[in-house]
Amino acid sequence: MRVFTTLVREAVLSLVRDRAALFFTYALPLMFLVVFGVLFGQGNASKPDVRVVGQGALVAGLPSDALNIRRADRMGDAVAAVRRGDAAAAIVQTGDVVHVDFAASDPVASATVRGIVDSVVGRANLAAAGAPPRYRVTASQVEDEQLGTIEFYVPGLLAYGVAVSAVFGIALTLVQWRRSGLLRRLKLTPARPRDMGLAQATASVLVALSQAVAFFLVGWLVFGIRLTGWWPLAFPLVVAGALTFIAIGFLVASFARTQEAGSAIANAITLPMAFLSGAFFPLDNAPGWVQSLAKALPLSYLIEGLKDVMVRGQGPSAIVVPLIVLLAFAAVAGGIGLRLFRWS
Repeated sequence: MRVFTTLVREAVLSLVRDRAALFFTYALPLMFLVVFGVLFGQGNASKPDVRVVGQGALVAGLPSDALNIRRADRMGDAVAAVRRGDAAAAIVQTGDVVHVDFAASDPVASATVRGIVDSVVGRANLAAAGAPPRYRVTASQVEDEQLGTIEFYVPGLLAYGVAVSAVFGIALTLVQWRRSGLLRRLKLTPARPRDMGLAQATASVLVALSQAVAFFLVGWLVFGIRLTGWWPLAFPLVVAGALTFIAIGFLVASFARTQEAGSAIANAITLPMAFLSGAFFPLDNAPGWVQSLAKALPLSYLIEGLKDVMVRGQGPSAIVVPLIVLLAFAAVAGGIGLRLFRWS
């Protein structure tokens, strides 16, 4: 135990002394959190800008909660703003006709504006028909209505930070120790290889837990993030996720012979996995093959498990499957890494 404690302390100190490692462990993931917090911290995505010319019942009925409406004196000025990219569309009502000039260069914003205008005109046509509406629509949010957009990004960003720090931390450390001959010298000390591996894994798990605490503190203090009542269950998921990516990092160290190669392999694994697992953006509109591929990636299970307990209000049963899958990935990747690993 004394040897093990010494190895854990040295592993943590080696991270603290390495400024570049500290940056990629804490600053880089938190930078993503700050960027997404600035963009979505108010709980709403940005509204399309539109220029409205003239008066009319239909243009007056455009919803200000969905569109950022600005008045223009002339249609030429409004269209010029659309061409410059300052607005998504220019809208004018002439008699019973509402005309929309939109920018095809921003298909999402233009489609949103046209859909809203069509809805306003459709409601006006139904009202003009003189018949009372037969159907009505009500809507409610399935999650806690106090949760904003930024809360839904925190699980993915946290999972990405845990994955990157674990893979890079283990892979680059072991490659450096092998090239410097430190691994070979450690075999001559009372420290057993198992002790060294457990010490590195323990240090990486402690780093992952500290990342989670940092995310929660920054999110709460800076952006006022609110999480559901089961959010503490995120910590066992973070531990399981860290173990999974520690094993992947060990596997990377088994193949890489230099730190440059280790960094390249780790990047080739973590960055595509982050996008394919929905760490940055939801995969709801992704092609079917992408969604199927995501189910085969360990990061997807970590992200979904974190979302379930942090923002979806689900309880302990929601983390059972992610924990099993993550630990199974850790066992398989770790076993392969052990068979391939070379000490010198």
